[in-house]
Amino acid sequence: MPAGSAMAKASPPDNMFNGSEVRFEQSKQSDYIQYAQNRRISASQAKSAAMRSHPGAQYQNVQLIDENTYRVRLKKNGHIIDVYVDARTGKVKN
Repeated sequence: MPAGSAMAKASPPDNMFNGSEVRFEQSKQSDYIQYAQNRRISASQAKSAAMRSHPGAQYQNVQLIDENTYRVRLKKNGHIIDVYVDARTGKVKN
């Protein structure tokens, strides 16, 4: 395009947006953060983490004991082992 052409791009006027787009983006971010904070691993994932921490153990059951912790009950050498797994990260606590 020749210089000075009427087709040259112009920036939008400052008053074109009233801030609603910014508020929408912030709302989406806060929704995601809230979702991420409330997200839990599955009981199956907790079981897998516990079984990895105690090779050779037999799985008994898994229970979500509070909003942040799974208890996975294992049996090894005739002894019951309770393994606590963080419900948010999947890390074994004990």
